[in-house]
Amino acid sequence: MFYRSLAVLAVVSMAGCSGQISGTGDNEPSPEARMAAHAASMRYPSNMRPMTDWRAAALVDRRSGAIRVINFENRPIRDANIWVNQSFVHRVDSIPPNGYVVLSRGGFYDSAGNSLSNVNSSVTQVQIESGNNLYSLQGPVMMEQ
Repeated sequence: MFYRSLAVLAVVSMAGCSGQISGTGDNEPSPEARMAAHAASMRYPSNMRPMTDWRAAALVDRRSGAIRVINFENRPIRDANIWVNQSFVHRVDSIPPNGYVVLSRGGFYDSAGNSLSNVNSSVTQVQIESGNNLYSLQGPVMMEQ
């Protein structure tokens, strides 16, 4: 736990000092720092058995690496963590029914504060953690846009 807290502190400190990453004012951390801090506080739910009964899929853009998560259900997905390769996580408030979200590769962080955009790793698995459930998505399918 100490090392995780240290990693979060380091990421937040770097984000505050960087000219490229700006805060939102009033000493609020940048969106990147908030995403990294969220990832540092999360653990992949390895104690949950992934289910496949939620109709959803993941498409990965070959050029940008952006991940499109498509919800084929008639109900929204709310308060979810999107997991890539069981290591990188991105929090999503909602994915509308029969809708999708597009998430940049740079928005996924692991528990050490590393961004998926900074590692040379292909996306091989995408899962949604919502409530007390873990769902494996169809795909990921690589696509050209």
